[in-house]
Amino acid sequence: MKRVLLNQLVAIAIFALLFGACPAGAQSPPKKGGKLPNISLPVPGDPAHRTYLGLSGDGVFTIPHIKAHTVIIEIFNSY
Repeated sequence: MKRVLLNQLVAIAIFALLFGACPAGAQSPPKKGGKLPNISLPVPGDPAHRTYLGLSGDGVFTIPHIKAHTVIIEIFNSY
């Protein structure tokens, strides 16, 4: 029973460290009404997903590279 509890606590600690409240590449969360930092994301491997986003090539892309009039970004609050 103690081993199960210890494993759960370790899993929660790892999750908290890997998925903190800051966006990828940011030093701190964006301020209310502020701009998002430049977030680099991997280009999808699926050609249909690349076409949907209007991306070409491999590597990484940023939000402005998406060919769309409007991009909606959903931010989940972790508190």
